[in-house]
Amino acid sequence: MENKILEKTIDFEKIGDQLSISIGPFFREEPCDLAKLIKELIQLERKIIDKRGKNKNFLEKNLLFYIHSVYDSFIDDYEFDYELLEESLIENTKNKDLKQANKVSLEILNLVKFIFDFKLERDNFSNLRKGLAITLLTCLLFEYEIDGEFDYYRIALSSGKSQLVYDTTEELKLLQRVTEREIPNDLLK
Repeated sequence: MENKILEKTIDFEKIGDQLSISIGPFFREEPCDLAKLIKELIQLERKIIDKRGKNKNFLEKNLLFYIHSVYDSFIDDYEFDYELLEESLIENTKNKDLKQANKVSLEILNLVKFIFDFKLERDNFSNLRKGLAITLLTCLLFEYEIDGEFDYYRIALSSGKSQLVYDTTEELKLLQRVTEREIPNDLLK
């Protein structure tokens, strides 16, 4: 039993230091490969999501914030045709740079799905993590259509957790305001 606990515990201070080094050039506005940075950050989130340790929630919150910030900056350089985000879009995209943007966007979508599917016993960060995932989803919906795009909003709104419900409602209002998109009535109660 103790070995399983040790397997799930890692040094988040050390990871935080590495994260600072990785994200530093972006915040100092130095040239960096944003697509590569996003992939590294997503990989790190997948690595730490089920681990335990001192300052884990603080680090994970920052990590998800960084993913959002870098992705938001990354997609500013592209013009999208508001298409359905799926593998076939990537396969059918001829422009190399746009193809990369679509790949990164699909990775963000897969992260959102992963976060909502993830279950951890006694996870006191789950609702904040899902709220940050909703923010990422909203960012995607500014540029793409997504199958079942409102399903995750419904899940968040039905959680009964006041902060998650509030954050989700605010994201829906933002989505409606920015895209003039029709939001299903059951979501705007």
